[in-house]
Amino acid sequence: MTKQAAVIHYKAALVIFSKWLADGLISKDEYALIDEIVAIKYGLSPCSIFREIRLQCQKNRAIMA
Repeated sequence: MTKQAAVIHYKAALVIFSKWLADGLISKDEYALIDEIVAIKYGLSPCSIFREIRLQCQKNRAIMA
């Protein structure tokens, strides 16, 4: 699977879970866990710009003056 296809599949899956979150079927904590599981399934890094819930990556953080 190409990286582009992986991102598309990830985003498509998260649309469903976002709807569930909005409807109150799952909590924010459950949504965060689902996001992590789906990202792992499709090979997205925790620091990926395509992630719905981006984790702060210490190695890429910078202070701009």
